[in-house]
Amino acid sequence: MQYGKRIPPEKNQFDITRRAVPPEEHKVLVVWSFDESQLTRWKEHQIAHVRLGDRPGGLVVDLEVAAVRHLLVRRGEKVLMGLLKLASRDFTVLTGAEMFKVYGIKASKPDGIYAVFKVEEDSGILSEKPESAKIWPLIKAKALQKSYRILNPHRSPDPVVLSLRSILDALAKDK
Repeated sequence: MQYGKRIPPEKNQFDITRRAVPPEEHKVLVVWSFDESQLTRWKEHQIAHVRLGDRPGGLVVDLEVAAVRHLLVRRGEKVLMGLLKLASRDFTVLTGAEMFKVYGIKASKPDGIYAVFKVEEDSGILSEKPESAKIWPLIKAKALQKSYRILNPHRSPDPVVLSLRSILDALAKDK
């Protein structure tokens, strides 16, 4: 597949009367899957989640997270699948304990605050699993832009958001 030649659909996924968001403004949230059982639950419920904070009252939602249109699932330095598109523009905010009650997903922190996104497979932009070796440097660089950021998802509630353009450009580069 020629990633550099892939062009996002011309229609906005949430409002077909509008043009698609340009790839530079099209935001992709990187979510971390702890293990296969969590990934199985995500697929079963058509959801994915990311930790936003450590305790009630400590919630700060970055504007990039609010603008997300796709999710990229990783475990460690490996990308696990192609992009997942959001089924709707909103997300649900739950504590880890609530997430376990609703979805049976054990969170890394029961009192942590999580954004839960409804997702579906996307056969359009990037349906195949991309090369992890090309994507991981982007994730790491973005995460390290904030000096306090730790790459361990259990310690840092600061989600990584990439532009679709940066992902497609990285995939188009030769090794």
